[in-house]
Amino acid sequence: MTAEELERNFFLVEDATGSCTARFASDLPDSLADATEMPAAVVACDLAMSVDVRERRSGLDYLEGLLDEMR
Repeated sequence: MTAEELERNFFLVEDATGSCTARFASDLPDSLADATEMPAAVVACDLAMSVDVRERRSGLDYLEGLLDEMR
């Protein structure tokens, strides 16, 4: 599905004051091309970019935990 199809199929309209942000990745690696869910780290990155303090903290904490596991 393309970003345009997503926008059309779900009747999405751009609204800077809206309560939802939709992000669309058009350049996924082949290993994720047919995925129905994104890996937890991808979701955590999305949360870490949130303007909501609780969402952002949750994403950053999860990513920090992943980095700690790698160290």
